[in-house]
Amino acid sequence: MKKSFVASGSFSSRRGPAGFVAFAALVAGVVAAGCSTADRGAEATRAASSMLIGDDGAITINAPNVQLNSYAVLAANVAAGATSITVTNITDLASVAFGQLAAGDLVLVVQMQGAAINGTDTAAFGAVTALNGAGSYELVNVASVTGNTINLDTSCGGLKNAYATAGHTQVVRVPQPTALTINAGGSLVAPAWNGQRGGIVAMQVQGTTTVNGAIDASAAGFRGGSTAGDNQSANQNTSIDGFRTTVAANGAEKGEGVAGYQADYDALGGRYGRGAPANGGGGGNSHNGGGGGGANGGLIASWTGQGVMSPANTGCDTGVNAWKLDPGYIANGNALMNSCPPRLAAWHPVQPLSAASAWPREIDAGSVGTVRCDGAMA
Repeated sequence: MKKSFVASGSFSSRRGPAGFVAFAALVAGVVAAGCSTADRGAEATRAASSMLIGDDGAITINAPNVQLNSYAVLAANVAAGATSITVTNITDLASVAFGQLAAGDLVLVVQMQGAAINGTDTAAFGAVTALNGAGSYELVNVASVTGNTINLDTSCGGLKNAYATAGHTQVVRVPQPTALTINAGGSLVAPAWNGQRGGIVAMQVQGTTTVNGAIDASAAGFRGGSTAGDNQSANQNTSIDGFRTTVAANGAEKGEGVAGYQADYDALGGRYGRGAPANGGGGGNSHNGGGGGGANGGLIASWTGQGVMSPANTGCDTGVNAWKLDPGYIANGNALMNSCPPRLAAWHPVQPLSAASAWPREIDAGSVGTVRCDGAMA
């Protein structure tokens, strides 16, 4: 049986107010080519007889960032049992290395999204209520190609799953080498997922796979919440505790996942806010955002980076004794530190603050003097 290796960067992404981290997964397994992973034995043998096993010869990769897969977008919904699929542009599956898609080639059909989630502005936001085919995939053999229609080998009875265009189903051409060698410094990668296609590395290797380099789909999967034009924040006295909103100032954007992305989240009540949609990350809320190291200040002081150690022992400031364990406290002769932030010409508060405020404010680049923690000039 042939070995199929699939590296996919399209599992999850998570983003807070300052950025995002995308998570990718590498999956290696043995599958019956032409049939679903549940079909073995006789069906796999029949399917193998119609394939051009190892037709792409031995492949050796020495350079970094080599892409060998091709990707097309499903043009029409298909039902389980279908014996053909149509893509929007068959030339998207053409390859400089392997030529036009033809009989005997192998493709991966995979539905990337389409899941339904709870859209209420509650802690239940983002819970998956129905997958609707999101995550379904299978390897299928090509019998022939007519225009943008790919006729499938029917040895296994057609497709095992249904696939929807609304779920952003893509068709990935899978090379079939006799052997695959990735030398040190070389890497097999995927183009970044763009909402329609990409983000997957897939190879079906007849013999030995040797990896001294990398098969890498890192950060090529679902996109993090965008930061483009989102430099707003709610008033510092505003408490934002919702889970989804259309107001950019109230939170960061949510990350992409099996339930969709920006437009899909807008339809559910907003792309911003802390609620995590399915396997996508929630954006952080603008919630009582604090000032820099000069908060709670008011005295003339120089900047040390230690902030202001409040001497109060009431309300929220019940940790006065904890300051005695702080290295800054000890280095200051066992005394509380009282440090203001430096002048930041690019720092802009949401609104002007009074001199009595505990928050620092921007000082003009031409100002001269000592900055007070209350934003005044001494």
